[in-house]
Amino acid sequence: MTMTIDVHTHLYPKEWMDHLEKSTGRITMKRTGPTSVVFYAEGVPLAHVSRAGHYEPEARLEDMDKYGIDANILSLTTPSVEVVPLKEGVLWAKKVNDYFASLCQKYPKRFYAYATLPYQDIDKATKELDRAYRILGLRE
Repeated sequence: MTMTIDVHTHLYPKEWMDHLEKSTGRITMKRTGPTSVVFYAEGVPLAHVSRAGHYEPEARLEDMDKYGIDANILSLTTPSVEVVPLKEGVLWAKKVNDYFASLCQKYPKRFYAYATLPYQDIDKATKELDRAYRILGLRE
């Protein structure tokens, strides 16, 4: 049986988006429509999202079914946790990895995920990679 797997796809956890929307730091987010947002780095547009499938797992599954994609390997894209202060980055790496692991458990064979790491600190990134790999079942 042949499977179609998207090995490089991004999904923003809504909790991460909500955090950035409330942020007054370097990285912020503004909603620009019912399903669209723009992320900013120090006031400069960094990335945009225009479809619910970028942050809603159920909408992503609908998109996958529509286009004949059997599975996604999920990862967080920019802005990611390495662009926030270290303590915040470590906390959010754990939250993102926990979220991705929950999706992989809820939708087995549909979602797999790469670990998100706080690259600001190699020791903390290594510890999170070990936790994500050994405990959560994510990949590097």
